[in-house]
Amino acid sequence: MATKSKTLKEVDEMLEQPEEKASEEEKSKEADKEKEDLAEEEKSQPAPKKRDKQGIKAALLQIIIFSIVLVAAVYFLLDRKPAIGPVLMAFGIIPLILVKLAGRRIGSVGADITFGVIDSIILGIFALVGANLAGILGAVVGSGIGNSVTNSIAGVFEGEVDAYLRRRNVSTERTPLSASMGKIAGSLIGIGLVLTIAWTIVGIA
Repeated sequence: MATKSKTLKEVDEMLEQPEEKASEEEKSKEADKEKEDLAEEEKSQPAPKKRDKQGIKAALLQIIIFSIVLVAAVYFLLDRKPAIGPVLMAFGIIPLILVKLAGRRIGSVGADITFGVIDSIILGIFALVGANLAGILGAVVGSGIGNSVTNSIAGVFEGEVDAYLRRRNVSTERTPLSASMGKIAGSLIGIGLVLTIAWTIVGIA
């Protein structure tokens, strides 16, 4: 009888186990559902507003301030023409610092820098040649022609550099700040290089 009672007890326990497991599975499913509901509620709630360091307002503000300082610096250097080129190249480093302070890698704006450098170098050459051939009118015409040519050429290299960076798993996602500062940096470095060569090495008046 003892053996039989024991066997019956074991059978009862075995029958109760599936019910316990089913109950635990239901509780687990309910807990998962609650977590999903909480996650959806968090997503639906508006995110707290944060100051966008790379948005259009921040970009425009920094461009305006930077431009005022740049124009003032060049104005005071007009009587020392050979110094203008190196100063412009030095100013080209400042936008890269601003990009870094905004939390971006400088390498991520490599395509914009490339565009600015090539664009300003070719444009600067056209403007200088035009000015030497026909004065102010030549500079204006040379700049206009040069601008139409340089945008397309610089765009080719910009696209190539962007593709190269992506292959290297470097994020090139553009924001108003990164795109503007990258192009400003490249343009200042490029035109500064052209003017330095023209006014100090070549000796163009």
